[in-house]
Formats: sequence, structure tokens, C-alpha cells
Amino acid sequence: MAAKRKRPTRDQLAEQYGISVPSVDRAKKAGVDVYDMEAMLEYLQNRQRPGKPDNSPTGQDLNTARTKLVNLQCEKLKIAIQKDRGELLDKVTVDDAMYRLGLLNRMAWDKLPDELPPMLEGLTAAKMKSKLMPFARLKQKEFHEGQGLEE
Repeated sequence: MAAKRKRPTRDQLAEQYGISVPSVDRAKKAGVDVYDMEAMLEYLQNRQRPGKPDNSPTGQDLNTARTKLVNLQCEKLKIAIQKDRGELLDKVTVDDAMYRLGLLNRMAWDKLPDELPPMLEGLTAAKMKSKLMPFARLKQKEFHEGQGLEE
């Protein structure tokens, strides 16, 4: 039986979303599922600010700037949460892994000329093919096992 996951407290939710505890309470009163990240981020992007709407050109610019800021904060928070969940990786981590795989692949290809000539000596093209395919599969398997990968 799987252990039931504990739901975060109001304080933890407020910290996770970068808002105050009363803001979490207001979202809950507005009918938002505060435990659903997508629903909460949508609520935060679309919520109305307290006070009267300001229709002056400066006020509209300020409201636009606030809206952009909230949208950017929500996107930043969404990315941080996805990183915490392991859904996203840093580019540096991926680049390093790809470099290592490429290096190992190159090393495997560099070894082939030493191993192939004795194996193919005196064979016709048809017989070479029957020897090369199992050899290629064996090398692929060795490469994958060396990387901890599965075919």
C-alpha cells in the first residue's frame, strides 16, 4: 500500500507560490484548488488588484507593467517547481552528458579499425556482411552497457 502524500500547509503553499498566506486564503475562497499548480498560477495571473481601476495613461502603463511582472513571476515559479520535480534539467547538465556520450562514442569508433581487419581478412562481401552485423550489435550492446543504458 502506497504511503499517502501529505498536503502542504498554507505557509508552505504561500512560500512555494511566492505570495502571502492571506493571498492563499483568498484564492481558496475564490474556489481555486490551491494544491493544483496550474490552477493557482492561472488565478495569480488573472487576479484583480485591490483598489479602483486607474484609467489614466500612467495608470494603464503601471497596470500593464504589473501584469507583465506577475506573468513573469508565475513563469519563473512554474520553471522552479518543474526543476524541483525533476521534470526539467539545466542546460549545463545536458551538455555535459551529451559531451561524455559523444566522447565515448568516438572512442568506440576509434577502436574499430584495430578490430575489423583480422576479422574480415579473406572474406567476400556477402560473408563480410554476415560477420559485421553481429559484430556491430555486440559493440552497440557493449557501448550501452558501459553507459548504463538499455537498448
